Amino acid sequence: MLLFFINHPAQFHLFKHTIRYFLTEGMSCKIIIVSKDILEELVLREKWDYENIFPEGRRAKKNTLLSVIQFAIETEKRLIKVIKESRPRLLIGTEGTLAHVGLWCGIKTLLVNEDDTSVNAWNFLTYPFATKVVMPECCDPHRWKRKRISYQGLHEVAYLHPNYFQPDRAVVEKYIRPDMPYYILRLVSLTASHDHGKKGLEDKQLIRLMGLLKAFGNVYITSERPLKEEFQSYLLPVPVEEIHHAMAFCDMFIGDSQTMAAEAAVLGVPSIRYNDFAGKLNYLEMLEHQYQLTFGFKTSEFEMMMNKIKDLLQNKDETDSMEQRHKQLLLDMVDVTAFLIQTVRKYL
Repeated sequence: MLLFFINHPAQFHLFKHTIRYFLTEGMSCKIIIVSKDILEELVLREKWDYENIFPEGRRAKKNTLLSVIQFAIETEKRLIKVIKESRPRLLIGTEGTLAHVGLWCGIKTLLVNEDDTSVNAWNFLTYPFATKVVMPECCDPHRWKRKRISYQGLHEVAYLHPNYFQPDRAVVEKYIRPDMPYYILRLVSLTASHDHGKKGLEDKQLIRLMGLLKAFGNVYITSERPLKEEFQSYLLPVPVEEIHHAMAFCDMFIGDSQTMAAEAAVLGVPSIRYNDFAGKLNYLEMLEHQYQLTFGFKTSEFEMMMNKIKDLLQNKDETDSMEQRHKQLLLDMVDVTAFLIQTVRKYL
């Protein structure tokens, strides 16, 4: 049996094709999740054998170091209980607590990560206990090079590569008009352990940004955090499970979510990310400086961000050259799902 620990919808997408493959091959898979956005709904649709170890959710009221540690300890306690009952042969996931649990239970662990240790200090406490750490070649393994299994790719390629995803305009047409220019804004809560002390778009900045974009097309917001009444009419009417179709046809993506900024880049859509992770994550730096498909700005660089957005809105030649860079990105990337399948097989 394989055990996958999934705690975010993006991780569901990362692993879904790998899980489907092993199930088709007759391998038992146990899926462990927490309540997070539409994650459980996505898993239910797959009819997988799963268990939600945090049905109450895992978001702390305050994003403090103490709360992060408390949630980590509680997560490990609940994981150990499930693992002792199911006795899997291999543990797979992105969360470092899995490495602690694997060592405690005597089971090999594959951590699949793309956060550099310089940004996520939690790696110092988890990587030493993992069997292997699977990460993009561009990511910094710090002192754990001997544990690294690297590949030329990104998490987002595992589910948005043309081998696995084809944007469908008909899906988008059910909710909005994709033939008219439109822009998607994403607001996240920034409450994960690696988000500690980080900031994103504020409401007053959002108002200015929307004022700029509305002169060029329709503006839609998708938000993880509660929105004020004045923004409610701009909510993107597309169901979350079909968001990638809407992203694929939008004219620009702007937000404080690094995952969705990377998704937009892999889809060939110009993306702007605005949070204090800008300049710190190697996989996004690669997308920005090697392929110029995304552009990152710290929260102290709002005016610089606005100027870049204006340039992109007014410069159609940039859009054409971006299409060529997007094609090159896909040519340079391996089939990440096939690589994950091969890696899992090796450590069974």
